[in-house]
Amino acid sequence: MVPLDLLPDSSSYLYKIVIKKEAREAMNDQLLHYGLTEHDLYPGLENVAADIRQEIEAEGLTSPKS
Repeated sequence: MVPLDLLPDSSSYLYKIVIKKEAREAMNDQLLHYGLTEHDLYPGLENVAADIRQEIEAEGLTSPKS
């Protein structure tokens, strides 16, 4: 398997987006509003717990971690 950035003319279709750390929580809230969770963006077993935690926090059942 070849990394995408090593494919010919990859610079014409790959873009790097840098998101400031301060914007992460607000962006996660907006994505959750539209039904997208970390599990959707980063599938894998380790994110199942993150999804559950995020749903519990969104329901107001616990306070978010600082």
